Amino acid sequence: MEVCPDVREKELVDKVTFLQNKVESLNEELSHLKKKLLCSHFQCQFHANDVFSTSVEAVVEQNKTMFNLLNNIPFSCFVKDPASNFKYIYCNEAFSVLAKVKVNDIIGKNDYEIFLGKTDIDRFREDDHYVLQHNLLEYQEECKMPDGSIKLIKTLKKTIPSGTGSVLIMGMSWDVTDAYKTQKELEEARCKAQVADKLKNSFLANMNHEIRTPLNAIVGFSKLVADASEKSDRDEYARIIEFNSGLLLSMFDEVLDLSALESGTLTLQCQAVKLSDLCRHLFEKYVLMTNSGVKLVLDNVDESLIVMNDWSRISQVLASLLNNAVKFTSAGSIHFGFTTHHNIIKFYVKDTGIGIPTHLVATIFKSFGKVDPFIQGSGLGLTLCRLLVQKMGGQIWVRSKENEGSIFYFTLPVTE
Repeated sequence: MEVCPDVREKELVDKVTFLQNKVESLNEELSHLKKKLLCSHFQCQFHANDVFSTSVEAVVEQNKTMFNLLNNIPFSCFVKDPASNFKYIYCNEAFSVLAKVKVNDIIGKNDYEIFLGKTDIDRFREDDHYVLQHNLLEYQEECKMPDGSIKLIKTLKKTIPSGTGSVLIMGMSWDVTDAYKTQKELEEARCKAQVADKLKNSFLANMNHEIRTPLNAIVGFSKLVADASEKSDRDEYARIIEFNSGLLLSMFDEVLDLSALESGTLTLQCQAVKLSDLCRHLFEKYVLMTNSGVKLVLDNVDESLIVMNDWSRISQVLASLLNNAVKFTSAGSIHFGFTTHHNIIKFYVKDTGIGIPTHLVATIFKSFGKVDPFIQGSGLGLTLCRLLVQKMGGQIWVRSKENEGSIFYFTLPVTE
């Protein structure tokens, strides 16, 4: 069957029309996709710009924080670049204060361009070369601060990598003066505690003997008094008991006074004291206690001098010095008295006794110090004298040579 040409042509036209419509539809879809893609591109670009902007702001903020942090830390910090002749590329305010040079006058310069002391600068450069070789250096040194004070400064230098692959030198310095002082004070306290412990043991051993001796005498002669038939024997035993009771009471008084002085609880009972009467009272007491071959002399003193002070404490110091003089002087003389000069009263006790060995002169005023360990006594007398004199605002010292006698001095201010 043969197809008509008109029909065939119509079919071809329909196919072409269909294809044209399809192409137009595809073009419309393609255009729509292009628009979506372009829109997505712009959105991504805008988002990237936002992210970039946020990142820059964060970095700037972090840099500000880091800058403020480094400028407010309590130690100095600096960075040098060995590749540019060890010039400073950074330093904080603390380093500027320590170096006594403004930050702007430090950055971009090396030590030779900043500081004046060539010896110090050469040492700085040697330290920098050492750090480059060993990566780390740590040391302490004394530095004079802008206010004139001396500080102990500890410095640490080390190498750090840079962004370009080269090596930089970072240094940090901080004040260790207080820490050093604290450590030194702790060491001194430890040494004092060790000495105090030894002295305590010595004191306990010594006091054990010193207390037992008079106690044994008191107990023993108390029994003998009851059994003695002769009055002369009873009187002698009673005298021995009284003497040893006085020794025992004196030792307990010394321990209590020493405790009160060291704790700061001892108070002075000030009153009008006529010093000539005080000295005369002590003379009348000790003239009866001196050895037969010794002459006790009260030198000429100011009969009119009256001061406001504690009679019993001045008397206690003088009595302790006189007691030592009597104890250690078997021949010759003992002189005592006082003089005045520029509102200072200087008391003295001079004897011709055994004297004090040179190596003991500096220690006799310390607790439990004794010239002769075999002579009865607690070793607290001169310690009490020192503390009492200091309490009354004076000083005490001694001049002595072995076998040539001693002169003890102590001063008090004139308080009317």
